Amino acid sequence: MNDSFMERAPHIKYIGAEKVQVRTLDSALAGLAAPDETLMLKMDVQGFEHLILRGATSTLAQVPMIECELSFTPLYEGQFLFPQMLELFNDLGFHLVGLSPINFADESGYFLQADGTFVRKQ
Repeated sequence: MNDSFMERAPHIKYIGAEKVQVRTLDSALAGLAAPDETLMLKMDVQGFEHLILRGATSTLAQVPMIECELSFTPLYEGQFLFPQMLELFNDLGFHLVGLSPINFADESGYFLQADGTFVRKQ
């Protein structure tokens, strides 16, 4: 999280750190889903959404719907903001069909994040 996020929403804070192995979604799901199986993708990955999508080219062929956390102001280092994510989803063949608010700035009440629901274009 960047400093401005912690200033805007002090109730959200680090409580620990863990090392994890990082792999693409395509490699993580290899052999777990049948090629003709329909999948739904839910992402809550703190600013890594665009990287997850870039590593999921094979997987996305099986995904008609994605739920993704979207930020309207910079919260995580290197993340794509709402307009960039809309463009990326559009390029991948998905369009936005719903938004559900998640976080608001404590003092200003400004909208910080929402869960977006995207479906594959027909």
